[in-house]
Amino acid sequence: MASQIEIFNRAIVLLGEERITAPTQDTKAARELNAIWDTSRKALLRSYRWGFAMKRASLAALAAAPLAQFDRQFLLPADFLRLDFVGEFFVGASLTDYRTIDESEYAMAQVAEGTVIETDMQAPLPIRYLADVADPNRYDALFTEAFAAKLAVDVANTLTNSTSAANGARTAFGLSISLATRVGAIERPPVPLPDDAWILGRL
Repeated sequence: MASQIEIFNRAIVLLGEERITAPTQDTKAARELNAIWDTSRKALLRSYRWGFAMKRASLAALAAAPLAQFDRQFLLPADFLRLDFVGEFFVGASLTDYRTIDESEYAMAQVAEGTVIETDMQAPLPIRYLADVADPNRYDALFTEAFAAKLAVDVANTLTNSTSAANGARTAFGLSISLATRVGAIERPPVPLPDDAWILGRL
């Protein structure tokens, strides 16, 4: 587990800058890191399949039906970042290169209430999704390392104006993602994906 100030200081040290004592400290480093904290966190969580951020939900259908194509729509949770499963459908590759019409089982759309899944599937609709985990105490240790490195990359030019510092932060980020993948912080159970045109053309 790590606190916000610990993650800030990991990023700052990667850039060779002086540590700070609090996230609210009146320094350029603290101001810049606070400014990008939320967007950088969400981007990193959404970019990979972090096991600690995976959640399940059972969604009730909204009273109003979609305007076209599907019969029902389901409001996604407030902490939603990315779909992993919808009903019994894995969110991944498909045979779209063989299709001439849209045969999707669901679609996502923006409505007044937020982001919804439009589908003909019955309610309640089970989903698995990547959630926005805001509390640093819940982060996997390797996510903490990757997040600090990403923050360093994102503020390197502003704080240091140093190409070598920016490159060092990028290298640290790449290594942290590689390690997370290898040890399972970014994890995926065996899931059979649909065969694509390249595979089917060789049958």
